Amino acid sequence: LGGSTPDELLEEAFAVVREAAWRALGLRHYDVQLMGGMALAEGKLAEMATGEGKTLVATLPAYLYALYGRGSHVVTCSE
Repeated sequence: LGGSTPDELLEEAFAVVREAAWRALGLRHYDVQLMGGMALAEGKLAEMATGEGKTLVATLPAYLYALYGRGSHVVTCSE
């Protein structure tokens, strides 16, 4: 990673996840989902309604921080 910070790699990491989701799942992150991922990567909360792709959004910062060896847990629940 060459001493770069997560903020410096955010765009490229998110692009990798977006492409992987498209190839593996046939799902494409919408722009608003990328914004939600950015909020989560900054340690903020992102409120989303049912069916807006919360799990897909969570993959973005999870991958970014996995690059740095920082673990994360993605927990989803249904009503």
